[in-house]
Formats: sequence, structure tokens, C-alpha cells
Amino acid sequence: MELGELAERLKGGITIGASLSSYTSFGLGGWIGLLAEPEDEGDVENILEYARQEGMEVLVLGMGTNLLARDGGFPGVVIRCGLRFKGIHPTPDGIEVMAGTRGREVLDYCRENGLQGMEFATGIPGTIGGMVKTNAGAFGGEMGDIVQKIKGLSFDGSWRELGRDELRFAYRSSNLPKNFIITRVWLNLAKGKKWMIRKLMSRYLRLKSATQPLSEKSAGCIFKNPSQAPAAKLIEEVGGKGMRVGDAMVSPLHANFIINLGGATASQVLHLIDEIRERVKRAFGVDLELEVEVVGREK
Repeated sequence: MELGELAERLKGGITIGASLSSYTSFGLGGWIGLLAEPEDEGDVENILEYARQEGMEVLVLGMGTNLLARDGGFPGVVIRCGLRFKGIHPTPDGIEVMAGTRGREVLDYCRENGLQGMEFATGIPGTIGGMVKTNAGAFGGEMGDIVQKIKGLSFDGSWRELGRDELRFAYRSSNLPKNFIITRVWLNLAKGKKWMIRKLMSRYLRLKSATQPLSEKSAGCIFKNPSQAPAAKLIEEVGGKGMRVGDAMVSPLHANFIINLGGATASQVLHLIDEIRERVKRAFGVDLELEVEVVGREK
């Protein structure tokens, strides 16, 4: 399949000469070989077929949150599912959601239709596909609690449906097969009172806004919380708040956030991550594990 033929087949679009920095919440990352934005599952099939024929690596993006893209970019195909690839449909047990649908849009749907169970996700950025992949959570809840099943496509072109038990959700992780794109998610949600759902969502959003730098360029929490204590507490106790390398800085509001002050590079963020890890290891003997995914090549 030639590139022109791929463009003709797609309902969505393709872009050559894009930069990952334009598609990540951190505002970081180098040039992309080919950016493809599918509109439906047929588009995903065609994009993967093209990538296989050309021997190109594939990177799947939603809204580019929870991601640290290196300065050397990604020479393969980036499939961005966070723009056109969305939709919400009611089911007897909750809703069926296209993977590119933003979490915020799903929460709006739940609030308007009196569906409870996903309030914990208020203020978590990203698409449903990404939130399921990472088992995003807060306030004592996580996506693994409400996922019934998912549907998706392996990079080799085979379709699969996986139930919650097969996904084996754990803290900020799932057993999602490697080289697999989630296309649909079924969520178990119960009927609830709209006013109670609104009240809980509003409360959670106020709490997040007061304690996290939601308006800054970041990738969310950098590290997973170890068993000993929250990562933010450990980082703060070693003087991490306000640490800075170039325009990459540990947030003064929340020590587990690194923010881009405007001109940061991925290498600066990685340098800062190494320094934080070293300090925490030296002080507490704790090895901090990354929560963000690092992708792409070094410059």
C-alpha cells in the first residue's frame, strides 16, 4: 500500500512533518515519521497494515498525557486516537465507549444520565483507552473497578476481546498485550442520583485543583507511589520541591509533578528524574518507579 492509497482509504487524516511536542500534555518530543488520526476501526486496520508493509514502528497516543517523549522524536507511525475516534453508547450494564473518547466527555455523559461509579476519575486527563491501559485512578477508585471488557487490534492485524479478569489490573497497570490498540471499552456503571454524582465530582475537582498543578504543562504524576509512602512525600522530604534543570521544574504545589516552564527538553526532565531518584534512594533506600511512559529516541 502506498502512502497516497492509505490517505484515500482513511476517513481520518494523516500528517507528515508533525512534532510530538504538539500532541503531548508535557509539550515535549521531537519529529514524527507519520501521524495518523483514525476515525473508526477500519482506519486503524488500514494504518497498521501500512506500518507492517513499511516495517515501521507504531506508537499509540490518546491525548498524550502520562507520556514523556524524547527529543529525538519517533521515526515510525504515531496513531493518535484522541480527536476523531470517539463515541458513547448506552448498554444494559453501563456504557460502551470508543477508546479515543476523553475521560472528561465520559464523565459529562455520566453526570447528565445519572450513571455512577466513575466519579473517582474527575480531573484525570486522557482518553478512555489510555486510562484503561494504565489503570488510572484516584480517591480510592480505579478503571479496573469498572471495566467489563475491551476490544482491540493487535499490531499483526488480529482482533481480540478481553474481559477484566484477563487484563489483571494492578496498581497503575494492566496485563494488556504488547503491541495492542484498544478500540472499545465497556464500563459497568450503576444508576444513581444526578445531584449526588455532580456533588462528588465537584468535590473531587476542587481537591485536585487545590493540590495539583492542573493548569501547567506536565504528564501528571511522574512516579508510582511505593509501599513505604506517597512518592510526593518522599520527594518533598529530600528537598525536591522547586528543583530545576533548565525549564523543567518539580512543582512547588505537588512534588510528584514535573512541569515544563516553557522551554524544557525531555533530556532536562530525564536529568531531573535521575536526580530525584538518587536523592530518594540515598535518603530512604527506596527505588522510585516511573508512572509516566518514556517513548521515542534520544536526540
